[in-house]
This record gives sequence, structure tokens and C-alpha cells, in this order.
Amino acid sequence: MEQLPLMVRVRQTLPANEIKQPEEATYREMSTSLRHAAPIQGTRIAVGCGSRGIACYAQIVRGVIRALQDVGAQPFIFPAMGSHGGATAEGQKEVLASAGITEEQMGVPIHATMETVEIGRLPNGPTVYFDRHAAQADGIVVVNRVKPHTDFTGDFASGLIKMLVIGCGKEKGAQAVHAYGVYGLRELIPQMAEIILAELPILPGMAIVENPHDQPAVLRALASHEMIRGEKELLTLARNLMGRLPVDSLDVLVLDEMGKNISGSGIDTNVIGRLYIAGEAEYETPGIRRIVVLDLTAESHGNAVGIGLADVITQRLRSKIDENATYINAVTSTFLERGRIPVTLPTDLAAITTAFRCAWRINVAEARVVRAKNSLELADLYVSTAVWEELASKPGMQQLSEPLPWRFDDDGNLAMPW
Repeated sequence: MEQLPLMVRVRQTLPANEIKQPEEATYREMSTSLRHAAPIQGTRIAVGCGSRGIACYAQIVRGVIRALQDVGAQPFIFPAMGSHGGATAEGQKEVLASAGITEEQMGVPIHATMETVEIGRLPNGPTVYFDRHAAQADGIVVVNRVKPHTDFTGDFASGLIKMLVIGCGKEKGAQAVHAYGVYGLRELIPQMAEIILAELPILPGMAIVENPHDQPAVLRALASHEMIRGEKELLTLARNLMGRLPVDSLDVLVLDEMGKNISGSGIDTNVIGRLYIAGEAEYETPGIRRIVVLDLTAESHGNAVGIGLADVITQRLRSKIDENATYINAVTSTFLERGRIPVTLPTDLAAITTAFRCAWRINVAEARVVRAKNSLELADLYVSTAVWEELASKPGMQQLSEPLPWRFDDDGNLAMPW
């Protein structure tokens, strides 16, 4: 194999608006919204929390809890994450705990179950399910991030609406929607949410929009009657704020890690330009010939769904995959392509050189390459000299190093620090 291309460490300027005290900001926003809601003093309020890697999630949830307690409510937390956590109540509590959401930290009970009740049914469509504990409460609050979905594009994506239908619907709810494929996600979720909003006491939900640095930029409480319209507006904002690769075509993309805390699909499809869902059109950009992923985050708890989006992985990553958790997620989504195991090589060096060998680039030294920590943290990057030639004149791009050779340790692991 000829010499790999030299790499330049760069930084791209991304929007940096950030809420510095998210717990206090959440508390104020939720308190204001609750003043316009029906009195809830003495009532039991279920607070739904999901499994995504949301920055400052425990602080935001704590802000919601405090606001509810201040008006005399008795809140409890319930996992609202579909089939995640291995589709078990204990597994879902463990996912919450990994985000710092525990009974000790929140000061309220956590009631976890996979049992659901039927709320309604779409005509000639799926049944609407809802967490049993939450459905029996006097009021329900959901707390979730709004961002573009990794399976489809539409008026709704990941957010409060999807959490009400799939997250709160547990495994049954997730299966009911995913049985209809992308059509279910794009078209049926809003209709099923309308049933939930009409039949259950849904209180203001806390919507989170993050900046490209994975930090909260907007915290907005949406009352039930404004949830659908408000989430559409926030999704547009989230699309404008999300990080992206600085170029539209690459021979090789190297990601140091993937994981459920990074994206619902492990690797954000909006960033890599791959959907890999049978029958769905692929993104026009970016075009990437080969994608290498080196590791799986600990926060994924072995769930490597989305691994099929990569072309080459390392044995280190492969050894961390919990097949049961991964396959439950893949089967529930019905997007089996996302669960396929790519070509697996013993070391970082072997994986990366294999990707170059299979990228149809005869002159490897001139290859277009980007290395990123993951598909979420895209401010600091390594780019090949061919890519840097394109970026050097673009505004917002800063060169942090001279061209550097790839460095690997004696075990073949990548040794180029961030």
C-alpha cells in the first residue's frame, strides 16, 4: 500500500449560541408555561425521558421536575424510549441512569415498565399504545430534543411528537409504527399523536434544540395545543443549526466512534449522506465512497444499530456489540440493512488502509479524506491536503497544523490526538 495522504488539522466555525445554565433556563420556561395550564396542585405527573445522548439532559429534566413541584404537583419519571435498553424495564432504567437520571439525582420515583394500554386506533391503521404508568397519571410531560430524523425527511422528525407515539408507546408502539416502514414514520406518527393529544392529559412538553457543538441552544415549553405547529418551527431551526461536513464529496471518511448517544442511527445519516433503507432515495450530498468506523461509545450499551451504514469497522468495535440489543432495535425499526456487520479488520491501520484500497483512488496520496471524532462533533477535523486545497479559501476555516503523516502505535491503533 502506498503512503497515505498527509492530513491537516482544521477547525470550521459553527454557530455557537448556547444556554449556559440549562436547569435554570428550563425551570423558568416550564414555570411560565405551567401558569397558563390548568391547575395541577396535588396531581401525579408523569415525566417521560428518552435514551438519546442529549447534552445536559439531567439538568434539563431536573428543571422540569422543580417547576412541577413548585406548583404542588407530584412528579415521577418514566422511560419513554420505545424498545431501547434491550426492551426491558431494567434496561431502560439503566439507560436513564447513564444520563444521570436516577431517583437519587432527580429526587422523584422512576416507574419503569414495558406494559402499555391502548389509547385508540387509526382507521385501517396501527393501534396507539402508551406506557401504563404514564397513562394512569393525572398529567404527562415529555422532554426531548428536536432534530432532523435519520430515517426520513418530513414536517416532524425526532422530537416531542415522536416521543409521544414511539417513545411512550414502548416496544409495542415502536413496532406498530415501524411495521409501516418510512410511511409510518412520516405520515402516521402525526396522526397517532393527534389521538394521544386528544385522549390523554398532555401538559406542556420541553423541546430542546442543540447547536452544532452538542449543547442546548433553545429550550421551549410547548403546550399540547401548540405542540404540532411549534415543533415544525423548531425542526426548521434545528436543520439550520446542525453541523455538517465542509465538503460534498470524499473518497474516505474515518469516524473514531459511533453510538446511540451520538445519533439514533449510531451515525447521523444527514451528515454522511447515506440512508440505506430499501425503497428510499439516497441523499444527493455528501457523496462518500468508503466509511470507516473505529469504535462504539460506552453510552451505547452495546447497541450498534446503524453499523450497516459503515463499510469497514475494527475488531475493537465488533467486540463491543451486544447483538441482542442491536438486533432488537434493528428489527423493531424494520430497517435490517442498518444492522448488517461490515467488513471487520483487526486494527485501525488495517481498517483504514482497506478503505483506501477499496475507494477506487489509484493515487492514494491525492485522496479526498476527512477524519472526525463522530458524526456529531464536526468543528475539529483532520482533512487530507486535497480537501484542504478546497477549504483554504473558504470563510470560517482555520488551519491548526501543517500537513501531518498518519501515526499508528505498535498495535496498529490510530495515534493522532484531538
